Amino acid sequence: MQRCHSVSIAGVHLPAFGQQPDDFVGVEHVNRIGCGTGRVAEQALRDFPAAEFILADPSKAMRVQTRGRLTNRDSARLTILPPIGNADLEAHVANSTADVITAIQCHHYMQRPERIKALRACREVLKPGGLFVTFKNIAPRTAEGVRFGLAAWKHFLMDNGRTEQETDQQIARYGKELVPITAEEHPDALAQAGFGVVEIFWYSQMQAGFYAIK
Repeated sequence: MQRCHSVSIAGVHLPAFGQQPDDFVGVEHVNRIGCGTGRVAEQALRDFPAAEFILADPSKAMRVQTRGRLTNRDSARLTILPPIGNADLEAHVANSTADVITAIQCHHYMQRPERIKALRACREVLKPGGLFVTFKNIAPRTAEGVRFGLAAWKHFLMDNGRTEQETDQQIARYGKELVPITAEEHPDALAQAGFGVVEIFWYSQMQAGFYAIK
C-alpha cells in the first residue's frame, strides 16, 4: 500500500503529490491535529469511506464547531478528542496506530523545544512507514520579505471580509503570538523529531506544505 500523501485530507489537490484517490484505498487510520471547524475532515470522511478518524484541537470552540458539523457522520468511524495540546497526542492515542497524521496551521504558536516535542509526539503515533502532512505559516528570511509577506497577508484578509482594524490586529500578532520559523528550518525540525524522509511539496509566500515519513 502507498501511504496517503492525500491532499484531500490535508486540504490541497491530490496532483500535488502526483497521486489519485485509488492509490490510497489501504488507508485505515487517520489522525487530524488542529482540526479547526471540521470542514476538511468532513470531506476526508467521504473520500476515505473505510478509514477511521481521530480529530484533535486545543481550542474548545473549534471542537464544538467540529462536533456540530459532523453530528450526522458515522460515529463508529469518528473520535473527537477533548481539547488537548499538540504535544499531548500520545496520552490519548496509542503509539504506532496511525497511517496518516495531518497538522494544519497548528504549530506556529510554539517555541522550538515545544514544537519539536509536538512533532515527535506525532511521529510516535504513526505506524512505521506512516505519513505526516503539515501546512505551516513560515517566516521569510529577510526583513524585506516579512514586510512584503505581511502586506500580502493584509490584502488577502481584507479581500476575504475582514475590516482594516481586524486585519491590523491579526498582523500585529506576527512575531509575538505567532512565531513561525523559516521554510529551511522546518525540515530540520522534522528530522530532529525523528522522521527519516522529509520534503517540502508546496510553497507560496508565507505558507508552505511539508511531508515526512516515519
